[in-house]
Amino acid sequence: MRRVILAKGELGDLVRRWAVERLVVAPVRRAAAEFEAVASVTDVCLDYRNTRLPAKRLFFRPSEALLRFDFKAAPEQRVSQAPTDARLIVLFAVRPCEARSLTLLDRVFLGKEYRDPYYASRREATAIVVLGCSSLAPTCFCTSVGGGPADRSGADLFLWDDGAAFAVDVVTERGEALLAGLVLPDADAETLERMDRASAEVAAAMAVIAGLDQIGPEAVGAFDDPCWQTICERCLACAACSFLCPTCHCFDIQDEVFGETGRRVRNYDACTSPFFTLHASGHNPRPDKSQRLRQRLLHKFAYFPENFGALACVGCGRCIRACPAGNDIRQWLRSLIGVCAQRT
Repeated sequence: MRRVILAKGELGDLVRRWAVERLVVAPVRRAAAEFEAVASVTDVCLDYRNTRLPAKRLFFRPSEALLRFDFKAAPEQRVSQAPTDARLIVLFAVRPCEARSLTLLDRVFLGKEYRDPYYASRREATAIVVLGCSSLAPTCFCTSVGGGPADRSGADLFLWDDGAAFAVDVVTERGEALLAGLVLPDADAETLERMDRASAEVAAAMAVIAGLDQIGPEAVGAFDDPCWQTICERCLACAACSFLCPTCHCFDIQDEVFGETGRRVRNYDACTSPFFTLHASGHNPRPDKSQRLRQRLLHKFAYFPENFGALACVGCGRCIRACPAGNDIRQWLRSLIGVCAQRT
């Protein structure tokens, strides 16, 4: 891995170079930071902690047409796949938890048995430039789920703000291509030591949730525990946590028909919704809110690790900030860990 220094005065020229061939998407200051296309580095917000909406919406859209149909057309033309809108993108200045979340979605949408063509076309056309965290929000807990303020997971380039310059790690060949033609000095040992020390201080300031590895093995034993009724008491089942979560990937598919034409649409869905598992017969295997919330937590911390080898949470804290009832997933997890520990 090559490690170089990029003076902050050179960042504007670098972004302009990228914009010649690619769409540059970066956090922009609004009421809250949001990912938007930018024309200049002056539009980019570099001192944010996290965006309100996750970057997953650039790859896994909240709503998108998968195919179109026209029964008036010739038989071989009645059904057509909706064209993808993929284009070359540089996703710039994303936080480490954001980039890590995309590696988790990759396990779902780019698997060996199933490969989603819509997600894949956008993901493969996107270069990821990560900006390390020099401060943390009260809702951050990335270190508890395998991440950290200097996590390189999913990054093509990793930047650390060192005051007058950025220390840059060139993580992948795609990252190397983003710096093609630039002559940058190698990062010196003092700069790298300063970066490592600063990131370690940020990580040490974060509260740790110990024992998450206990949830998986003991999940079956805690399945019918009364703790779920207590955990769900204040949950409104509004699904804000699911829609803002960077790793939630549940969806519903519906056909929108207009006479003899129409389209098949994929929309975000959430396991906390009472309609999520509602059968056509009217039967619902998860009729209670506590059962649906149980599914959400166990999917992230028991089932996903079993199926994909990683926790389906990056500790970004969006669900905590967005919950209108003031629920905190960290408190839920500590309660669940306590229950599981009693069963060991």
